Amino acid sequence: MNCKIGIPWPSAVGYVSEATGEWYLTFITRQWVTGCIVRGKGCRSKQLFLWTKNQASLKGNSSPSQGLPSSAQALSIHIDGNGCGREKWREPMKIVVIGGTGLIGSKLVKNLRERGHDVLAAAPNTGVNTITREGLAEAMDGAQIVVDVANAPVWEDKAVLEFFETSGRNLLAAEAAAGVRHHVALSIVGSERLPDNGYFRAKVAQENLIKASGIPYTILRATQFFEFVGGIAQAGTVDDEIRVSPALFQPIASDDVAAALADVAVAPPVNGTVEVAGPEAIPLDEVVRRYLRATQDTRKVVPDVHARYFGSVLDDQSLTPGVNARIGAIRFEDWVGQQAR
Repeated sequence: MNCKIGIPWPSAVGYVSEATGEWYLTFITRQWVTGCIVRGKGCRSKQLFLWTKNQASLKGNSSPSQGLPSSAQALSIHIDGNGCGREKWREPMKIVVIGGTGLIGSKLVKNLRERGHDVLAAAPNTGVNTITREGLAEAMDGAQIVVDVANAPVWEDKAVLEFFETSGRNLLAAEAAAGVRHHVALSIVGSERLPDNGYFRAKVAQENLIKASGIPYTILRATQFFEFVGGIAQAGTVDDEIRVSPALFQPIASDDVAAALADVAVAPPVNGTVEVAGPEAIPLDEVVRRYLRATQDTRKVVPDVHARYFGSVLDDQSLTPGVNARIGAIRFEDWVGQQAR
């Protein structure tokens, strides 16, 4: 990457995200940046996050612990094949991540802070509870975007439905009162196709609340996470055999889900649903078999078309995305190999 800038700078920090392909370059300067051109191959959206004032508080550090300071601005430059760019400035936004300390939420918070935004990781253990409403109004104060990635603490059908309905109503009411401009929710590919699954029914109920709220929204439906495969294997275990469906399965890495959520959050609301999935559609029994092989688990995997997936019988369309889904970069084979080390 080459960056031309109108003034000298004392230091710069840059890296490329393998998950998203985005390039990041951070400057610490004593005056305003007058212009920047990024030269790169291909036609992609690059994000530059520029510290545009002297940051005395850094005390020699190249980056603050909680993302960029409030004086920063974000510059989005679209690069064409000739290396020419169009510049667009925007101020950092306050983004509240509900469930911001969990598997997806913690990755999303980190991603958005690296993009220069003021991000609040909201969860019961940080003083924000969408069931009791504790800290909810205060968290929404000044927020432009809310991303809901909260997970139910229970799996029983009635309890999980009550969680998503109560949490959703409280959260959306608080957002409406605060004037939030974009509500983003993480949901599940195939939710409406598996009505026998109580968790999936609850996610559909959550989606319906969002659609009826009047708040501009985007629902991101993801396929099942790589991190869930061990639990799927355990749920299908009887003695030393694992009976699972051979239906197609297109799981995705949690890192790719967090990257997609970050992109969706800072984009305009679509007032609809988008999907994200892993790069490979593989029969579920084969996914489990690869996981066991990598983790040196000797249990036998038995493909069974009648085996239920948390209450539902699967076919090849049950848990796979539509034709226009965003596709993650991380392959299951690469991910599971990392876990086994």
